Amino acid sequence: MKFKILICLLLTAGALSAQNGLEGLWTGSIIDKSTGETLPVELYLTLEKGYIKGMSYIHVTKDSVVTQELVGKMYQDRSIYMREVTDREYSIDNLNPEILEGGKYVRKYQFEFKRSIWESSLNGFWQEITPTPFSVERKLGQIKLERKKSGDSSRV
Repeated sequence: MKFKILICLLLTAGALSAQNGLEGLWTGSIIDKSTGETLPVELYLTLEKGYIKGMSYIHVTKDSVVTQELVGKMYQDRSIYMREVTDREYSIDNLNPEILEGGKYVRKYQFEFKRSIWESSLNGFWQEITPTPFSVERKLGQIKLERKKSGDSSRV
């Protein structure tokens, strides 16, 4: 009897730890504060050499998706800084903290990673990077994501 309980506990612990990490597909919405427009978004994230890499897919219309490569880092308080990468001048082998600040990119993101066995979430803010940061045309807003459950075949 004790052996069966031990096996159940080990299996449950393994299943729970596999579900609450950062890697994988995240779905939700991105909100433009200036227009109030809400668009479906997906992020696919992986961890490599202490950094976060990924792709963002913003569904502008049913037939139009804006895709960007992302790179970033998670800090000890589970806050995450990520930015879009538009140049191909880096590789994961020579990735260092300077790449998080350099290069050309359109948006940067700041997330709070809430890890849970039921509903993990990435919630935060994004802002457009422009030469005139105080311009009224500069876009910024919120982004809210939840982990896509395995076996859920529905789109955003």
